[in-house]
Amino acid sequence: IDTVNLTGGAHEDLRGTALYPWHSRLNHSCCPNAEVVRIAGDARIELRAKHVIPKGTEITISYLSAEEVASMAASNRRAELHARYGFVCGCALCV
Repeated sequence: IDTVNLTGGAHEDLRGTALYPWHSRLNHSCCPNAEVVRIAGDARIELRAKHVIPKGTEITISYLSAEEVASMAASNRRAELHARYGFVCGCALCV
């Protein structure tokens, strides 16, 4: 089960954990075709395509922030993802 801690930023006074069972099934890519957007004011999230996704293409999100992806070498991203999530990234940007 995926959880998102809602502390800091727009949710500075809100503390808690939310369950997003569908979101937790999305795989990672350092060059994702979708992004998770948190809705301001509550705990809802939306999945938004970053561009047109052809039928049959896997929908992926990045488990890293855009800043982390841009500032890290592939070997560092892979090491960070392994440390945080226990897998070695094999996306097109890392291999």
